[in-house]
Amino acid sequence: LYWLLRPSGRVLAGLLAAVTVVYAVGAHQRSQVWADELSLWRDTVEKSPTKYRPWTWLGKVQNERGEYTGAIQSWEKAAALAKQGSSDHAHLLNNLGLAYANLQDRARAVAYYQQALAILPNEGQFWANLAVAQLRLNDQRGWQSFEKAVQHARGRSTVFLLRGQEYFQA
Repeated sequence: LYWLLRPSGRVLAGLLAAVTVVYAVGAHQRSQVWADELSLWRDTVEKSPTKYRPWTWLGKVQNERGEYTGAIQSWEKAAALAKQGSSDHAHLLNNLGLAYANLQDRARAVAYYQQALAILPNEGQFWANLAVAQLRLNDQRGWQSFEKAVQHARGRSTVFLLRGQEYFQA
């Protein structure tokens, strides 16, 4: 029976060549996804739509590329999927504030920063972001928010940099 089913060298070589071609095509298609951060995270979101982290990273990439509306949509989806009241949820709310600030919608940004601070009241960066948005709205409470940011800065230089920039512009 073995002699009847034993493949010839050519048949075996043909099978191996076919398998190699299939894997090569798959590798090429996958490399197209991995070639760009945006396509990578879109692919990840497509494959894991109920997990908040892929949506978070997709929003980050979109925000970095100036696609603020897309970032907002991704971060809103992530915030809905993240555990409400968690540190991750607070950071997503802060990110939403940043995206709205980039769109010059400072009032909405303030609302998101305040929601984030309700969860993590000791986060200096959140206070600094709130302060900048408040001052850009001509709300002088921004200076009080900067004081809280400095209290909770824990050595983060960005808090001091933002405050210095606002002093310079005042």
